[in-house]
Amino acid sequence: SNTIGGRDANYLRIVPDFTYSILNGKAPVIRGNGSNVRDYTFVQDTVSGLMLAAEKHDVSNREVFNFGTGKNTSVLNLAKAMIRIMKGDDSIEPVILNQTSKGEIERQYLSNAKARRLLGWEPKYSLEHALAESISWYVSNPSWVDVVERVRNRYSI
Repeated sequence: SNTIGGRDANYLRIVPDFTYSILNGKAPVIRGNGSNVRDYTFVQDTVSGLMLAAEKHDVSNREVFNFGTGKNTSVLNLAKAMIRIMKGDDSIEPVILNQTSKGEIERQYLSNAKARRLLGWEPKYSLEHALAESISWYVSNPSWVDVVERVRNRYSI
């Protein structure tokens, strides 16, 4: 899945990218058409799954697990949710470029049934909670902007 949370300053990833734009009063830019879907999992859920797999090594030995929510969210819906969380309304409309990217995966979400069955793991946090916590971290830690701006300049975004 796509793990999201604070401390991620990679501007090439969607949550830092959209957060940076909205904090700067700009609309988030969707390179594609917004219909691509992803499974966005809060970092605390991902870590809890990894820790559980380590603790239950007798069960997890040589096994592969998906630590995801099992829910799909379109890029457009993610952008709109972030705007609502950050602005309190729908005052900004995402910009949709409709560009196709070679190798872009259209639908990417996971089944976590094996992790549930063998480890007793399940995600605890909703997407809204994960986004609110991530955005809160970004707002409270403005030094990440320096890293984002260096990456932006390097990739001429």
